Amino acid sequence: MHFTSFHFVAQLPSPYILLGDFSGHYSFWGSSDDNSRGKLIADFIYDNDLCIFNDESPTHFCSKNKTFSHLDLTISSPSLFQDFSWSVHDDLCHSDHYPVILRNNGPSPVDRPQRWKLSKANWPLFEALCISFFPQDDLDEAEDPMELFTTILQDVSGQVIRKTSATPKRFNKPWFNEDYKTALKERNRALRLLERSPTDNNVASFRIARAKARRTIRQARRSSWQEYVSRINSRTSCKSIWDRIRRIKGKADTISVNHLEIDGSTLTTLPDIANSLGHTFSYNSSSNFSSDAFRRVKLREERKKLNFTSKNEEYYNDTDDDDVDDATVSDSWKPSESDTAASDTDGTIIYDTDNVTATEKPIQTSCHDTILMMKGLAIILGVSIARINYVCDAITLHGTPGEDKRWKHGSRPSICH
Repeated sequence: MHFTSFHFVAQLPSPYILLGDFSGHYSFWGSSDDNSRGKLIADFIYDNDLCIFNDESPTHFCSKNKTFSHLDLTISSPSLFQDFSWSVHDDLCHSDHYPVILRNNGPSPVDRPQRWKLSKANWPLFEALCISFFPQDDLDEAEDPMELFTTILQDVSGQVIRKTSATPKRFNKPWFNEDYKTALKERNRALRLLERSPTDNNVASFRIARAKARRTIRQARRSSWQEYVSRINSRTSCKSIWDRIRRIKGKADTISVNHLEIDGSTLTTLPDIANSLGHTFSYNSSSNFSSDAFRRVKLREERKKLNFTSKNEEYYNDTDDDDVDDATVSDSWKPSESDTAASDTDGTIIYDTDNVTATEKPIQTSCHDTILMMKGLAIILGVSIARINYVCDAITLHGTPGEDKRWKHGSRPSICH
């Protein structure tokens, strides 16, 4: 990045945060010496009344020169300076730059709901405390017996029943095995020693430990992936695949919404929660927030009646096809003698399967499946559904696979309706 001009900052909406490897040295953020690039960055910060988060902690380690430097800067608008806290990670994490951590000082996100560990409760103690804390006279004399009962019950439960943690659980990735843990400890130990005494021997030891950790993690990832892929087959569900992918990324399961508080009232059922959210989304996207001019135009246009009539004779515009009488169907759609190879005396038409083309050869399947395929083909070819219904009324497929296909005249079976 060239800093001959900072006109790009004018294009950013305020407030903003700039983070990156600026490669500038200046005493203002902890560097031991100054260079022209650092002075240019400092002038940019002063001229635009910006703030810098760096606290003189080094953000880069050069193994060649065995030196620590301050290259990664975090710059922001003044209005954001008190909203975040800046720190540097204590591990290089397989890089020559320390990760920079920028935490929001605002309220933390909602913790996951705590649940009672009923399986680990001390029920004898719970019973004894309930007997001692629930005198009947106190409940009878209380202004709100139900509130008193609930308060005492919660106090007793808190003494004998433990709760789950409100802190989101951290899930280790499946390839995070003992070998990788050991390699990480060795690498971190070498890094601490290097930071205290940057000698040639300590630099060499750190490089060896870092290379070993990188090799171990590559092997662990490869082995874990190969083991997982070997277990996938045609019966593996999509859910199990995506659950595994989430585990590989180290993501926890989503927390379901158990209740929702709206205007002082608590909703506990999923339909009520869904309806409340839907109402909120509908209200926020409605025209209540639009200008009066827009709402007048919208109301005027919505009052206009739309003409849905069409002279298009496509099959999907023919809404009365299913009610067409068989007598109105053209004779060209009735079975003809040319479609048959032979006919017996009982009205059964026998097809000679050896002389039927690939498109005309009967399909060995059930009547229901055959009718569905015929109707699907009719839609593709643009044929009226009423004509297909006529064929359904005229013929019934029977016989077993391997026999000559027979089409018997008769009423349409109920499965074809």
